[in-house]
Order: sequence, then C-alpha cells, then structure tokens
Amino acid sequence: MTILGTATAQAVHIQLPWSELFLRTVVQELDRFWGYMFTEADKAEAFHSPNVQWYTLEDEKWGVYEQSDPTIINTECGRTSVAPAVYCPADHSIHLDIDGIDRLIAATAAASNMDGDAVAVFIIAHEYAHAVQTMARISLQNPRKELQADCFAGLYIHHSQILQGGEDDLDEIAVGVLKAGDYIHDHANHHGSGMRRLHATMTGLQGNVQGCINAEF
Repeated sequence: MTILGTATAQAVHIQLPWSELFLRTVVQELDRFWGYMFTEADKAEAFHSPNVQWYTLEDEKWGVYEQSDPTIINTECGRTSVAPAVYCPADHSIHLDIDGIDRLIAATAAASNMDGDAVAVFIIAHEYAHAVQTMARISLQNPRKELQADCFAGLYIHHSQILQGGEDDLDEIAVGVLKAGDYIHDHANHHGSGMRRLHATMTGLQGNVQGCINAEF
C-alpha cells in the first residue's frame, strides 16, 4: 500500500537529542496512514490529527515538569506520567518524553545490537493508536485496550515507508516489546505481558486492520 495524503502534524518545537526531522516524519506518516484508513472505512469526518508535543528534562523552564518528579506533566487529563509517552483523550494530544525514549532506544540497541530507531517509531505509533481508538469510539478495558494499541502500531509499521518492514527493524521491535511487558493483575493501566504484547504486535504486522479490531488477544 502506498500511503497517500498530506501531513497535518502539530508539534511544540524543542531542541531534541535525536533527529527532530525523524520524529516529525514519523508523526506525519502516522497522520497520512490513519487518515487514509479512516477514509477507506468511510469515516473520514471522524479523523482529526492529534496534537503531538515532546519534552526533555531541560524543559522545566516551560513549567510542564514537576521538580519532584520529572516524568510527571500537567495535561488536560490532569497530572500524569509521560514516561516515555502518553495520550490524553481530553484534548486529543500525545506527549512524548524524549529522554525516556532515548533510554529505551539505548536499552534495546544494547540488547539487539541494532540502532533502536524502530523502537522509537513503535512507541509513537502505540500512543497514536490510542488516539485512533478515541476517534473510532472503541471502548475496551485494559489490558485489551493496550494490546489493541500494540496491534494498531504493528499495522502501521507493516505499511510504513520509513521502516519498510526490514528484518532488523522487526527483530528490534520484538526485543523492545518483550522488554516492555508489564502485566500486573491489580494495576488498572497494565499493558499485558511481553508475550501477549508481542502476539498483538505480530497480529498487526500481518497488515489486516480487522485482525486488530476483532482479535481477543
């Protein structure tokens, strides 16, 4: 599939420790991909690009971080952790902790002997998937909500022109997803075990959106 359309990404300009162009390119491609998917489903009117904002620890002067815990930011959804990324449905915004993403990139690169960029793409795509769930009015409880977001992220990556589904990128994502499993039965926001998250991501990587919508995970 060729991803068509124009990007309408919105972002706060901040100096980034890794390529700002790369980050903007990912967000713009996500806009094009999901805009296309909503149009194909005859729901183009429901699609609105989320507002993407990113921060680094140097942004305390902007008043978005709390000095007692630099991973907590103030959003329209209230005080919330942005480590490494969070979606706020109240104002349809995605917040990215660039320092946290850097740490995950480094950890994944060390574990996989690869560059880690695919993990950054997956993190952004996962939070964008929560925006998709809001726009599509999909209501699920965790961990199914989070696992479907993994699936939607995998679906995007399957079609991405940035990663192009290379074997190294897929291996890198698998390592990152397995390391990101956080299944805790009594935690309302648990994402699922590493294996469940990998299964959901692989379902999306098959390239069928209905697989993500209908799967029980």
